Amino acid sequence: MVAYTNSNAKAICSAVRTAIARERRMAASLIRFHFHDCFVQPILDSEARKKRFDHHKHECSYKPASSFYSQFQSLIDLFGGKGLSAKDMVALSGSPTIGQAQCITFRGRIYNNASDIDAGFASTRRRRCPANLGYGDGNMAAMDLVTPNSFDNNYYKNLMKRRVF
Repeated sequence: MVAYTNSNAKAICSAVRTAIARERRMAASLIRFHFHDCFVQPILDSEARKKRFDHHKHECSYKPASSFYSQFQSLIDLFGGKGLSAKDMVALSGSPTIGQAQCITFRGRIYNNASDIDAGFASTRRRRCPANLGYGDGNMAAMDLVTPNSFDNNYYKNLMKRRVF
């Protein structure tokens, strides 16, 4: 296992802060990449690790962290296997509290007239997201209308009010 020194941690934090300052969406992207889209499977074999660093190859494998259909206990077990608690899982599951989404990813939710989404929220989102596929697909909308650049509990408040994608 690679031991991180205090100077490594400071350099990493500095690089992340710089990236976020350049592109506000980077914070959300990093959270989702590391804790939602995949969990990194580290290389345990020392020879493989040496080869990786000698040749600058990325030999980590990835697997999906979860799916929409995962059962609660299986999610707890999955996160627990990575050294994360149920509390960590809940906090990270609220990561949509920061960042933005492209129209193409939420269009179906705001135009389906279902009862599981607040009509006012859907109407607000329709202003920047045309109904027709191919028009405005890349238009961006904040995931959280209240505090779009803060990692807080507003995602859960919005969820209870049916104001999420």
